Amino acid sequence: MMTLALRGINKLGNALTHRQRRFILDRLGLAAILTNLPSDAFDELLLPNGIKLSTNPLLHSNLSKNGCLDYEDDVVHVIERYLGPGDVFYDVGANVGVFAFLAATIVGEKGVVFAFEPEPNNVLCFRRSLERAPVRNVELRDCALGGEDGTMVFDRRGGAFSGRLVEGKNEIGSGGTRDIQVRSIDSLLAGGMRPPKLIKIDVEGGEGLVLEGAREMLSKYRPPVLCEMHPDNQDGVSRAFSALADAGYICRSIERSTKQADDIISGPRATNSTYHVLALPD
Repeated sequence: MMTLALRGINKLGNALTHRQRRFILDRLGLAAILTNLPSDAFDELLLPNGIKLSTNPLLHSNLSKNGCLDYEDDVVHVIERYLGPGDVFYDVGANVGVFAFLAATIVGEKGVVFAFEPEPNNVLCFRRSLERAPVRNVELRDCALGGEDGTMVFDRRGGAFSGRLVEGKNEIGSGGTRDIQVRSIDSLLAGGMRPPKLIKIDVEGGEGLVLEGAREMLSKYRPPVLCEMHPDNQDGVSRAFSALADAGYICRSIERSTKQADDIISGPRATNSTYHVLALPD
């Protein structure tokens, strides 16, 4: 009964926009309550490669439809196209690991998946999946990626799929925030981390920060960058496009379900909906 109730709350929350969820959590003071809900209720989602993914019924029920994966086929298509055996995949904003675990079987034993996820509920589910999954090539880093190494405020009010770094005090609400460790990609590479063959970024408006902290990597290694743009934070979107343009990348739409697939995108779209771009070196 509790699991069914949590799933119902999840469906209701996902019917709202990111901004509406943040408003309700602030005004009604629910952010702290949701943050402190017990995290010992789990669902399991079977991925196409046979790996069982642990999820939280309150936070992640929208990942499945009739018990099957129902999440961003266009992203999966890009991952399958640009990754191969022995490759390195960076999953930035990995959530509970849908794409990380799918990529793990593509890159194989000689490859590696580095997954970056700071949201505690997501990390808990991810680690539970790691304990049970028949893969040894996924490394989870429970930190955020940004422009430089340090500590920043992480806003959790939007839910498990909408947490993001905040830079200004005016963005911070009455609850649901915490200080977290932030690393830059350039710093991680300088410390010996293997460079990526493909990067996927989904950080709810912090995409500009991630790419600004990866300028040397983009210049030296030139990997494709698959990035979800979040118009709720137009500054982050603009900074992401600027960082990619400065590095000599061209952005294209990946939305195969529309006529916009492969269209060149030179800057932020006039839309309130999220959208994906695939940035390739010119």
